[in-house]
Amino acid sequence: MPLPPYPIEVGKILSFREIIPNLPDPPNRSFPNPAEFPSVTLTQDMVDFCYEMRRTVKVMWDECSLIDDLAGVAGEVAFPKWMFDDWRYNTVGRNKGKIDCGNLELKASGTPMRDGLGAMCKIQYAKARQPAWYLQTILDVPPKTDALVAGVRVYLAGYCTHAEMVASVPGYWNTTYQVHRVPLSFCRPVTNLAPVWS
Repeated sequence: MPLPPYPIEVGKILSFREIIPNLPDPPNRSFPNPAEFPSVTLTQDMVDFCYEMRRTVKVMWDECSLIDDLAGVAGEVAFPKWMFDDWRYNTVGRNKGKIDCGNLELKASGTPMRDGLGAMCKIQYAKARQPAWYLQTILDVPPKTDALVAGVRVYLAGYCTHAEMVASVPGYWNTTYQVHRVPLSFCRPVTNLAPVWS
């Protein structure tokens, strides 16, 4: 399937189905209990690693949360812990300018896990790199949290394709920059990822 062209026409409101007519109905029509999502509980070793790598990996957001950088690293250690049962199979600090895990890009948000969230990607990133998949992780912390501690849960909230990501109309979601955003209700369950991820 060819990717949607850039740039998206200014002012045109596009739906998922205008660009991808065969997009299936949302797999998660009702937002399930967070306990139904795969998750990883951060250990002290993982938290220490997040703080250590914080000095190396600086997330250039605009302080949407006070721990954007820690949330990013936490997502990158939670995924290999869930997939391989070893958080050390991560590429933090060694993948600058590259897609995180082969053809899978990990996105992260530090926010309470709840309905209404989505997988998000800066439009500049979507133009520069085109991973096959985006996987959204949610560091489940209260608003205005400024520290990361052991015992915090990271949810693997769902994944979508690059075509589905860029099919969404760019907008502002608690940011001062535009992002693509796919509602979690449209994302596939992470438990279905293994057969398609390489």
